Amino acid sequence: MTLLYPDGAVAEDFTAGGGSKQNATEDDLIHALAALERGDIEYVGLEDDTSKMFMQTAGDGANGYILECNNGQDDSMMRAPGTLSGTQIIAALSSFFNHDDAWRTMFRWERMTH
Repeated sequence: MTLLYPDGAVAEDFTAGGGSKQNATEDDLIHALAALERGDIEYVGLEDDTSKMFMQTAGDGANGYILECNNGQDDSMMRAPGTLSGTQIIAALSSFFNHDDAWRTMFRWERMTH
């Protein structure tokens, strides 16, 4: 699993270097989400290196978060409706990270239109 974050992010466990960390651990994910909550970085994403599916979130602890995903097969994006809590974001991204399909039914995903 590859962890994605803004290029040049420097916060606690993040170093400049392309905005990604291959073979990320769940601890890496938790640290990235904590940096997002503090406002140190603007987004966090995960990409499954095999399927190319990805999930991304943006926002902060004060205003809530958005959550989007892509199936890795085309450029269509799905979004969980509304503003989500940090607890919901941690649950969804942890599920995705662990290849647990629970994230698929946590929300009523809506297709995004351009």
